[in-house]
Amino acid sequence: MLFTEKIFPGAKGSVLAFALVLSAGAVGAQNMESLRAGEAADIFNSASVMSPETGARPDLLRPSAEAQPGATSSPAKDVRAQWTMSGFKSALGGINIAYKSRMAPGARTTTVFAGGLALAESFESLFYALPPDSNQFFMWYRGLPPSSWVYGRNYFEADARDLARFINISAERSGAARVTLVLHSYATLVVQKLVQLRGDAEVDRALGYLRGSRVLMLNPTTHYKGSEAAAGPEYAQTAQIMSNFTKWLDTMDDIGLAWQGATGLNPFLQVPVDANMAVWKVQRENALRLTSEQARRMMADHLSQPWDAALEGVRKALLATVRKNMDSPQWQEALLRRTNDTANIDVSPGDIEAIRASGIKLEFVHANADQLIPWKAERLTAAYFGIKAPEQLPRPGAMFYDMSGLFSLRVVAGDHYFPLKIPAELNALIK
Repeated sequence: MLFTEKIFPGAKGSVLAFALVLSAGAVGAQNMESLRAGEAADIFNSASVMSPETGARPDLLRPSAEAQPGATSSPAKDVRAQWTMSGFKSALGGINIAYKSRMAPGARTTTVFAGGLALAESFESLFYALPPDSNQFFMWYRGLPPSSWVYGRNYFEADARDLARFINISAERSGAARVTLVLHSYATLVVQKLVQLRGDAEVDRALGYLRGSRVLMLNPTTHYKGSEAAAGPEYAQTAQIMSNFTKWLDTMDDIGLAWQGATGLNPFLQVPVDANMAVWKVQRENALRLTSEQARRMMADHLSQPWDAALEGVRKALLATVRKNMDSPQWQEALLRRTNDTANIDVSPGDIEAIRASGIKLEFVHANADQLIPWKAERLTAAYFGIKAPEQLPRPGAMFYDMSGLFSLRVVAGDHYFPLKIPAELNALIK
């Protein structure tokens, strides 16, 4: 027995899945067949912004014709071909973070999109179906192809710093004085972490571009001291499960590093150390696979359910990539570490006041049939930001505000994949 009952006493597989998707508010939409890892490397070998003319493949930035039976040339196809691939060096670790952008002729606004924890592409249906009426920028988090992977122990802070850098790049490239943020699920927590990092020069610059602007938060959650107790005992249990697993993983990694360091003092240890490290590698990957199994099944099941016929190509492409990527130990580790990190964010009243003082119009959007974030959790999130909402889930269309009028909560018809399944309504909210 390598990890099971000793690591998670009494924990069931469904509880682990609950920890992964609920404590982080996770599942957005990841890297459909946009770019394969080998092709991503070519992008970063060039200092220039990649475009259809300079080497990027626009056909990889949208669902293929094969995924869409009967697909023909259309205005939407021309719209999707306007995307340009590029990348920037991460604020932490110096790795390559991939992003895509498209400019709308005559647009006066710039919109930055960031999506879910394990599937970053929460907005692909919007990009696929509708022409842009603002300059649009979208990024992939580290560890989600085509962005690079690097081993680390604090993905959450790295994501927040990367988002800050991306906001600054987007504003500079588009010439915008202000930037609108559209965030889904995990990204709504990332921006809260970004606010906590204020005082850093690059973060403050990014917050400056958000001053007086809009931040649209789709299917949002938060975390603060005592939030698990307020939500219920199952939340506290899942947070402890993830904490235990991560601490165990880190402890075993540290032991491995100590073993490897000892070989420098005694070369005769090299053979047994190499053998132990090979065993640990297998055990580590097994642990990651088993711990994330329920969450992976849940994601695949959600994406296996049919959508509107016009968006079936998007869904099938997403499902194919999720099935491919979820077997990667790196993908699984990024999922687990981000989940654990978000359970430790502890947003303070001072953080919320800093958002309000910046004049940011914070718009929460809750889908009434969200499979991952129940109304109870959403209501607690809203209440912490000063928005009072009823105990019973309101009908779609209901709106609630805080006393300042800057923060709002809107209920819409849909589920956790609302931005993917109903792009026209999302577009209306963005406008």
